[in-house]
Amino acid sequence: MGKTVRLVQPDGSVHVYDATGRDVHVDQPLTEILLAYRLQGSVADQIFPIVPVAKQHGMYYEFNQADWFRVEDSVRAPMTAAKWVDFDITSATYFAKNYAFATGVSIEDQVNADEVLRLRESKALFITDKLMLDWEKRVSALVINSSNVSTFTLPASGQWRNWSASDPVFDIQRAIETMRRATGYRANRMVIGAEAHWHLQFNATLRALIFPAPGGVTPGGGIPTLQQISNVFRLDQTVVADAQENTGKEGLPQTLSDLYGPNVLLYYAPPRPSRETPSFGYSFRWTAPGIANFTVEDLGFDRRLKGNILDIGYYQDEKVTGSRFATVIASVV
Repeated sequence: MGKTVRLVQPDGSVHVYDATGRDVHVDQPLTEILLAYRLQGSVADQIFPIVPVAKQHGMYYEFNQADWFRVEDSVRAPMTAAKWVDFDITSATYFAKNYAFATGVSIEDQVNADEVLRLRESKALFITDKLMLDWEKRVSALVINSSNVSTFTLPASGQWRNWSASDPVFDIQRAIETMRRATGYRANRMVIGAEAHWHLQFNATLRALIFPAPGGVTPGGGIPTLQQISNVFRLDQTVVADAQENTGKEGLPQTLSDLYGPNVLLYYAPPRPSRETPSFGYSFRWTAPGIANFTVEDLGFDRRLKGNILDIGYYQDEKVTGSRFATVIASVV
């Protein structure tokens, strides 16, 4: 018996069939190709690190930070019990939805193509791109949202496109310090929209710090790297969000738009993701035996469609788990 598959056709119709002809299996060669693959400019998994979960839905905990940071009198008198201290816990829930795409390789292409594997690789990369772009879109919509971060401010020093008059160093440092004073945590990561990064790297104030000319007032030669930018602000990581989407309707010319816009996100994420560790956000990824996790599945040859169906998917829920651990400097350009 084949596996029953429900396939949504491009015209919106639903086709249910039994994958026959060969067993449904994970396509290992294509999966190996995709393991090292990454959508150009994607940062979603860095903003919301992946936390594997054993159940499709469940709870995660939020600790009362005030209890952890309150200084208590720890002096104990002779023959008395130690002072009892504890912390409050609240919980929230996640539900890992199934995100997936499918495509096909027709029997005509399989017979006539010079390199069938290359064709299958291109098809697999296409649906992987689509799946990753969808993930990136969801995360960008979450983080560039004033209701999901502690502060959402405009640059105090003016537009960053003015390389000599604006002071993005002040803007970024102010955002980091504002978060530290409010939470006790210092932002350790920064995501810069592509256009914002373009102007930041040419800013005179920043370049003078990294490449001082004699006297240290004006910048010398050189353009700062991302690592050098991280060093200036004592960050663990700085990344540029280059991902774009085509906002044009099907059949119309392509219109590309930056997913993260001319914005800067500063946030805290722990070195190792865990449901018990404070963080701006997490991607709760459900993995279990028999559940596809960004792997290519060959659903077999379908006699009615006259071709093989390739399928890729995963189960996930992206959650803002600590809005106080992030701040956005908006519309810097």
